Amino acid sequence: MRTFGINWHTLATAQWWRLITDVLVQGQPGLRWSILIPFLWVGISEWHLGWRRTGTAFFVTDLMCTVPTLVVLHLASAHSTWSLQQATRYDGGSSAAIYGTLAAFCASRRGPNSWIAPALLVQSMVTIWLTNRRLFDVQHLIAIGVGLAIGFVFFREPTEVEVGNEELTEASASAGYSTAS
Repeated sequence: MRTFGINWHTLATAQWWRLITDVLVQGQPGLRWSILIPFLWVGISEWHLGWRRTGTAFFVTDLMCTVPTLVVLHLASAHSTWSLQQATRYDGGSSAAIYGTLAAFCASRRGPNSWIAPALLVQSMVTIWLTNRRLFDVQHLIAIGVGLAIGFVFFREPTEVEVGNEELTEASASAGYSTAS
């Protein structure tokens, strides 16, 4: 964990490679069911979103929940021993990235009841956080929020109008008309 994990000191000393490697190492050896079950969704997400979008969601959601958490812990460490301990502790693991990818997948789905999966995901993680009050649950919530934003904004399926416009553009190009602006 010391070699690949991240904490405030490694972030402040510009060891940027740790932003990638921290998601690839686990805090505890072995596979746990709490990682395996959500990790199944990464495969489903890859099937739906493609490997590029899934990889982007995986690493961006982890980055966006790790860095702000470390910054807040560092700022709070002047007044809190607990924050100081958390800021110096090495962090790693893929759970936040997995939850973020799951959120991106849920948010990218379209249909009459497409709001149900994102709502249930947020509700269940809020319940877990309220029950246990653990720092990594806050990181999971941040990752879910970032994943939802990524899914809603970037990874949505095209509407019928957009598909129709794309087909019209392709037909115009094949007929010899320029589509460049």
